[in-house]
Amino acid sequence: MGSTCLCAMSAVDAPTGDDDEFKPITVSASSRGRFATGHSWYASLNSAGQGQLTIDRPDGCVTKPFRVPMAKLNAFQKMVYEERFAFDLKESYGKNVPDGNTQTLTIMHTWGSTTVQLHDLGGPKDWKAMDPKTRSGLARAIHAWMAFRSWINNSEAGDARRSKSFQKMLDMERDSLKPYKPKDAAVKGSANLVMPITLSVSYSDDGLKPGATRWDASINSAGEGQITIRARGKLVRKPIRISPEQLAALRNVLAQHHFFDLKKKEFGGWIPDGGHTKTLTIVKGSQAKTIKIGLLYAEEKTRPAPETYRVLRVWNLVRGWFEDKIPITKYEANW
Repeated sequence: MGSTCLCAMSAVDAPTGDDDEFKPITVSASSRGRFATGHSWYASLNSAGQGQLTIDRPDGCVTKPFRVPMAKLNAFQKMVYEERFAFDLKESYGKNVPDGNTQTLTIMHTWGSTTVQLHDLGGPKDWKAMDPKTRSGLARAIHAWMAFRSWINNSEAGDARRSKSFQKMLDMERDSLKPYKPKDAAVKGSANLVMPITLSVSYSDDGLKPGATRWDASINSAGEGQITIRARGKLVRKPIRISPEQLAALRNVLAQHHFFDLKKKEFGGWIPDGGHTKTLTIVKGSQAKTIKIGLLYAEEKTRPAPETYRVLRVWNLVRGWFEDKIPITKYEANW
């Protein structure tokens, strides 16, 4: 089964300083196509280590919860930062071939998101023909995807690692990688699969003045999530739960406003050492989109351009989910 086109966003420059201590991540992954055994699957994981696996069986999709210990999630987070997963990587590697399969990994963090697709990679001869930078990026993408795949223990989930090509590439590019060791040792999909949705949402007062607020929310496809709030020098984490009805409403708004077809990535302007920034990343199945909203001028608020209006409809819906956890400030009002 061929793959669909992926809308992938590149990461922006990483924050520095004390931001390194404030970097919850949300992860979405999938493996689609034909496998010797097992079926296509989608998985999402929030920053609290709560995950949901969706397996696309011929008789209908099934969902299974899974849990990743924080020690493993922290090790994974450390690995992708040290190996600069968010930098120097292409959006896809390999060739999309008939009857092949495609692996997708999206990592959402406080300063953006990175999505990579792995198609048919060929063999050692093809890898040696790559330029060193491309080969190194491919190895790092494989390393991160295999680390995530090791957390899925379900025989119905197709396993692309059986081809051995991933491990051979890692062996060839061993010098490109940091050591990562976990602590614990296709069939046509169903037509009625509702694509899982994973979200990462953040808001920050860019200058981080005394009393300023910054928060990040991470939600998996089961609606389980965690919000991390930093305000007045204190860091607080709270669990959140998004109902199926709320997720259904989001699906409708995404479809109504063609969210994944937006051409712009950034809306509004930015003020050095001040103002505020809103970031929203949504992954639906194998589609991913990240948008950033800065300072909108008064006329943009009252008579927004068509794309700005579409973005604000999605943002306002999602932002309303967290109002009981983090009240809307005067800087956010009237959006």
